[in-house]
Amino acid sequence: MSSRFVPLTPRIGAKALVPHDDVLDPAFAGECRDALERYGVLLFPGIGLSDEEQVAFSRNLGEVVPQGPMRPDGTQEVIFKITLDPRENPSAEYLKATIGWHIDGLFDDAPPPKATMLSARRLAKSGGQTEFCNTYAAYEDLPADEREYYESLRIVHSLEASNRTTNPNPSPDDEARWRQAEAHRKKSGRIGVKEHPLVWRHATGRKSLVLGMTVDHVVGLGERESRALAGPMSRFLADDFADFQRHMEVNLLGVMLGSQRAARHMAASGGGSIVNMSSIAALRAGAGVMTYRAAKAAVVQLSRSLAIDLAEYGIRVNCIAPGHIRTAMTAYDMDLVARATQPLQRQGTPRDVAEAALYLAGERSAQVTGLVLPVDGGTTVGPPADHLKQILAGPAPGSRSDRAR
Repeated sequence: MSSRFVPLTPRIGAKALVPHDDVLDPAFAGECRDALERYGVLLFPGIGLSDEEQVAFSRNLGEVVPQGPMRPDGTQEVIFKITLDPRENPSAEYLKATIGWHIDGLFDDAPPPKATMLSARRLAKSGGQTEFCNTYAAYEDLPADEREYYESLRIVHSLEASNRTTNPNPSPDDEARWRQAEAHRKKSGRIGVKEHPLVWRHATGRKSLVLGMTVDHVVGLGERESRALAGPMSRFLADDFADFQRHMEVNLLGVMLGSQRAARHMAASGGGSIVNMSSIAALRAGAGVMTYRAAKAAVVQLSRSLAIDLAEYGIRVNCIAPGHIRTAMTAYDMDLVARATQPLQRQGTPRDVAEAALYLAGERSAQVTGLVLPVDGGTTVGPPADHLKQILAGPAPGSRSDRAR
């Protein structure tokens, strides 16, 4: 590969060290396409292409797919203006459903374009953390048996699914705006639902996953099984980590600062007990809420380390990891979860957590420090005995082994 492309990471992205005039030279097109296939994302820093030059560069690379609004004569503008200001873009409402990870062109009648070309014309004062995913790597890193299975599946992508990733509980007014945005898209010849294979085979022979915030369901599978399959992959791939800083500040930094302030007071007073709050999400791997899991796991390690660091001051540090505790924030069927995951078939309450905190804070735990205490009905120990017996009895109906026959 030409030395004019400098890799930015081991698996995706390269910076193009190509002068402005060379970029517009048709002879550069082949070199650029090869680099695009290898690196996935190409960055042309400070190249300063005008709209007309950007279109000309695109035409050198191949057929241009117009993305802009319809003209009065029925033709379509080539360039699409990306802004959430409805005064500048009538499709601003639609764009709100594209702020997460997605693949451009999944709803078009023709195959999606090989590449999208973006130019920054006016930078926002905040935000702009655009990230890219190597979908080749997403496929290639799967175990061999999963790759084979996924190649047999097809996924329905929809605008409604995309909208629901940012607004899972829409009001009637929200749904009305979605329908209005969809009607506007249809006027430009686009559709809002499209079926694609989960695994794309490219002309080069390489394969990639087709995922993102547009995933609605897996064709031929029930709703529950479909979500179980596509949900975990899509959640992480589609996550823009916009809430990463907030999660870390609330769940980790807040604990660190609180522990520090309490420890200073306790050290001056001859000792004390610090009880931090984590979660069983820190102790058990699972799908989704990755930032939350990481922050809560960090609280566990912080508490254990502080137990060593503060022992010389007579300060004990312990940590509670609550399980499925019914509170006003609970938004899922907790009884169903308990039956499936919790050996002790009893609903946990906030009082259970409070009693654990009282024990760790008081003199009855005077010799206890560095402990992580799950208050989870045994969830972190293992599933209920009856659940395990059902698994050992044979494959459940609709399992992968049944589908393969």
